[in-house]
Parts: sequence; C-alpha cells; structure tokens
Amino acid sequence: PSLQNKQEKKKDYREIVLSCTRKCPFIITSTCWVHIDYYCKEFRRLKNPSVYDMDNIIKPILDALVGKDGLVVDDVLFDRVEVNWIDKDGLDEVEITIDYPDLCYYPKENLCFYMNGKWCFPRSKESNAVYEELVKKYFVVWNRINDENFEELAYLLPQNVFIHCNKIKERGFDTHELDVSNEIQ
Repeated sequence: PSLQNKQEKKKDYREIVLSCTRKCPFIITSTCWVHIDYYCKEFRRLKNPSVYDMDNIIKPILDALVGKDGLVVDDVLFDRVEVNWIDKDGLDEVEITIDYPDLCYYPKENLCFYMNGKWCFPRSKESNAVYEELVKKYFVVWNRINDENFEELAYLLPQNVFIHCNKIKERGFDTHELDVSNEIQ
C-alpha cells in the first residue's frame, strides 16, 4: 500500500507485517538502518506513478515495523532507509532487512521504560537498583544537553537513546516514573 491508498488497505498491510514481526521475541531499542527491496513489474510502476511513488510506499512499511508487536520501538530510531525498486513479474513483494549496529535490543515481554518528564529510556522489567542509579545519571546528562553543548556532553550518553514519552505511550509500552534529582553528579 501507499499513502495514496485507503486507510483499510494500509491497516490490512500493517496486520500482515505484524503477523510476522509478532513472532520475533526481541525489539530494537536504539538506532537502526532499514533496507527495503520492492519487487514489482516496472511497467506497473511507471504507468501508475502516484501508486508507486517511493515516498508514499516507504511510510506504511516503516509504520508497520514499529510498536510493541513490531521489530523497532519507534520510527524515530530509523537512522538510514534505503529503498530499491526491482523489476519482477507477478505480484508485488517487499523484502525488508534491519541492521542495528549498536546491538541494543530487549526481549519484548520484558521491555518497559523509565520515564522522567517528557523522556523515556528502555529498561528491563527486572531492572535492579544499580541500573536505576545509572539511568538516573543518564537522565541528568540528557536533561542538561542543549544545542550549544551537545557535542561536549553526548559522549556521556549510552548507546540506547531517549525517546519522547508521547511516542512510548502511544505505542502501548509500560512506563515507570523515575525520580531524577539534579543533585546526582
């Protein structure tokens, strides 16, 4: 489906993708790269440009990969997206590869998020006090970062990334409020 399709067709496509991604026991919690090979008859693609517009095709595919039952927590984690059209007779097919070079992932059944203010950070449901204290320090650094000091402080951050709490909540993930005192050094 593309953005030009009706909502029902996009919803059906998402369900097809989720029927595959639900089976994966893990979910990516940091930046990743997506490679999409879209197999379709070149004639159909060239004669139906609004249906086969690359930018309209990419969004429904990426949307279908995210959330609790997907493979990636949220689409904000996509750092790179590569798309190729490949000429093929027959029905259209999509092949998707996701690389996550930082190897940051959690078992889906065990993932929830620490939340402080507007930001969330991934955690295991069985996180211990040592991890919690470390994440508090990450939040202190994250909360102090601005445009002027980003390069100076970014190296202090972990490979997992902070995600806005609205995105986490709308995706249905569990959160746990973390009281972060700015006195933590």
